[in-house]
Amino acid sequence: MLSTAQIVQLVAGGFLLALGITGIAISYLASFRIKKPAAELAKRIIVSFFFFGILGGVSEILTVIWDSNMWVLIAVSVTLGYLVMAFAALRYLRILSGIGSVKKKAPAASKEKLPIPQTFMVSTPDEAKYLLGTLKGQYGKALLAIGRDHPHVWEEKYGLKPDRYIWLTRIEHEVAVSPSSLHVVNGEIVKFLRNNPGGIVYFEGIEVVLLYLDFNSLAKFLLGVKDRVLVESAYFILLASPETLSERQYSMLLREFKQPNVKELLERLAGVTLFGAVPPTKGAKDKYTKDTEGEEDAGGESSKERS
Repeated sequence: MLSTAQIVQLVAGGFLLALGITGIAISYLASFRIKKPAAELAKRIIVSFFFFGILGGVSEILTVIWDSNMWVLIAVSVTLGYLVMAFAALRYLRILSGIGSVKKKAPAASKEKLPIPQTFMVSTPDEAKYLLGTLKGQYGKALLAIGRDHPHVWEEKYGLKPDRYIWLTRIEHEVAVSPSSLHVVNGEIVKFLRNNPGGIVYFEGIEVVLLYLDFNSLAKFLLGVKDRVLVESAYFILLASPETLSERQYSMLLREFKQPNVKELLERLAGVTLFGAVPPTKGAKDKYTKDTEGEEDAGGESSKERS
């Protein structure tokens, strides 16, 4: 006949065992879905659950059905489980807070003046892809990309990883900003340009923003970014297509963001002939585009034309 104390021990042992199995399963699955350093924390939690739950629970049960001296194993397993959990939590907190970490000296930002306008517009993602690849790959320019695609999809489509990416979406995500919160996007741009002199801001997703805001609000935001980029001696590339805008809206953007010949820009940057590398621009934009061959600065006199 088991005593009350033994029954309590069996119940406690069974609870610890179930908790250990459940905790290990959840932590194991989570370790594949989260990134470092959280993934490392999940692995250490698995070890802690093994000592606390599995080994501790089995020890509780064995002290009842086999040998009362198994309490030694209980003490060891609980202590080890606590130590693993404590050190894992402290390490994770230290990483998140930056306590005790040595800051690496940031590489010197590339301030090299490029033979291209500081602000201009492209009409297709392919044009942007070749330009961004050259600017970041050959000249080492820091890149802030703002787009509608998921970060992984954007990187796969453009074949490069931006230094900072803002995902225009209303879902919860670590790099997400609502398309209606352009003031937040603007704050991120200001912060990026201060930390990366001469960097590049690339913006796409006009059609998504217009689902939440009117064109005047979007235009004010774009003009503000343009002015900030000119002051910071940086670069702003805007993706806009006449298919997604009215004739008046597209003409207004063309007054502020000229549309130079992308092939010519690439030839200036790479110093080689890239004929045929960039698909020809569709005829839809030719209705609105002026000849910009030889233009060195897209900022020009556009500020005088603002309405």
